[in-house]
Order: sequence, then structure tokens, then C-alpha cells
Amino acid sequence: MPDLTVKRTEDFEAIFGGGFRRVRAGLGVTSFGISVIEFPPGFESYPEHDQSHDGQEEVYTALEGSATLTVG
Repeated sequence: MPDLTVKRTEDFEAIFGGGFRRVRAGLGVTSFGISVIEFPPGFESYPEHDQSHDGQEEVYTALEGSATLTVG
């Protein structure tokens, strides 16, 4: 049987004032990065950025609430 790990978001180490959770480290993942970023309602200050300098891709999934993602 494969390994199975079940954790709640709150179980992962929180950094940057508690809004960023280190999922990758908390699960022992080494082949890709994964994190959870928690924004309060009405948050509009996420810094514009891209990963073109290192070729990484980002995946965004709303775990609750809604969001508008602008691409391009």
C-alpha cells in the first residue's frame, strides 16, 4: 500500500506572519514546490511577479471564497 499523509492546512509551518504555509517541507516533497497562501477577505496587495527567470510554473487553486486571476 502506498504511503498516505493527511494534514490540515493549519498543520503546516506558517511563515511571513502566518499567511504562507510550507506544504512542500511539511510533506517531505522534493520533486516540486507547493505552498498555501492565505489571504484575508478583500486582500488586494499580492505582488505582481512571474517565474520567467527560472522556468517554474505556478498553480493557483481557491480553497474557499473566490478570486480573480489576471494573466498576460
